Amino acid sequence: MQATSEITFVEDLLTKNQHFPEPLPVDEVQRIAASAWKYKMDDRLLVPDCRTGFLDLQELTVLSANPSASVLLAYLRAHHSADHNFAVAARGIADSGALQMDRKTINRAREFLIENQFIEQVKTGGWIAGKRQPHQFRFLRR
Repeated sequence: MQATSEITFVEDLLTKNQHFPEPLPVDEVQRIAASAWKYKMDDRLLVPDCRTGFLDLQELTVLSANPSASVLLAYLRAHHSADHNFAVAARGIADSGALQMDRKTINRAREFLIENQFIEQVKTGGWIAGKRQPHQFRFLRR
């Protein structure tokens, strides 16, 4: 089920609910649906302690032009929450071997994600007290 609005989500759930031997009351389905929809809108539909990076069909269509960007986005979503800034340290990711991509591929994938409004840079990195600080990014809602 891929609802595009809370109304269609509730309607879909009410329809599915009628197929159960003992359907839930309508008001209970509506309450549950409203709660689930809020989690979806807050980008918090995750199971605790389960690292996953979801990509919906619309995102996959855009990302099909750059498979490395889809892998990087899924990796970033699995490791960072929607409400915190994060670094995309190409050297660190490449050296860890987590994605089996070199730094150049990671940097190109990152640029693709920026150009297609999956992430945006919110802070420029640089040298602070003799240490290199990476650029900071955040997820954009699509």
